[in-house]
Amino acid sequence: RTFLEKSSPDCMIVTETNLPFHENLSYFGNTDEAHLIYNFSLAPLIINTLIKGDSSAFRRWSMGMPPAKVDNSFINFLASHDGIGIRPLEGILSTNDIQILLNTLRKFGSKFTYRKLNNKKVAYEANITLIDALSGTIKGKDKLAVHRFLCAHALLLSYEGTPAIYIHSLLATKNDYQLLKKTKIKRSINRHVYNYEVLKNKLDDHDSMTRFIFFSLLKLINIRRKQKAFHPNATQYTLNLGNSLFAVWRQSTDKKQSIFAISSVVNKKIYLDLETINLINTEKWYDLISEEYVNLKKKKILFMPYQSMWISNIK
Repeated sequence: RTFLEKSSPDCMIVTETNLPFHENLSYFGNTDEAHLIYNFSLAPLIINTLIKGDSSAFRRWSMGMPPAKVDNSFINFLASHDGIGIRPLEGILSTNDIQILLNTLRKFGSKFTYRKLNNKKVAYEANITLIDALSGTIKGKDKLAVHRFLCAHALLLSYEGTPAIYIHSLLATKNDYQLLKKTKIKRSINRHVYNYEVLKNKLDDHDSMTRFIFFSLLKLINIRRKQKAFHPNATQYTLNLGNSLFAVWRQSTDKKQSIFAISSVVNKKIYLDLETINLINTEKWYDLISEEYVNLKKKKILFMPYQSMWISNIK
């Protein structure tokens, strides 16, 4: 990094270290090593949260998450050209909870890549597309996959760091078993190769899930880009609103904007007591996603299954 700062000061060092969380953090050094590190724990934690309908493990981990220092950032992602890493859950989820997650993903069509540990085979990564990974809960598949999928990305886009979205998440690509059969490489499940005309037709079809997901995610991304409170180094504080919700409070570096990013992680309607979040009553509060003002005279807000709100004091 010392040489880089002298020769190419606009360049940044990125580490791709799929390790248990505390080992991964060490690559920041004392702000003298990597500028950016991949946040490998976030993806399996969000998937686990939505599959179980329980935010407790994600919340505990998030509360202990150290903020990146100025000019450093986590790279947050939910899917990539590889599988969903299981090692980053070590020390965060119990062995039993990890096994429940793996069993559920197996029911949704996942294959697994293994490593050896003490002469035993243990799962290293789950090979499955994100839309299929979120196709149900621990009770089985249901009709709320799209809702869970968009909720997962609302969590990703509001979380401290720099978000990255895999092309097959933008397109809600399903598991590609034909490519797996052809290559015999398990990661091929999540590496579908599109024919351009086929993809164009999907995006032009107003009834296709591909089009709906693509433009829904673009809307969330475009909203996020305009918010100073979502800067990678903006303050983040994890809120405890119970296991059915996950929430963070973000504040811009100039302290002018606050956003309460709140998501329901369950498949039923729930209510949030407004007294549990610090909405200053001298300001107007606005949900950036639904584009509606929050009525502070009401004591509760209704959340539909897997609904997300980004409640901001700046419209």
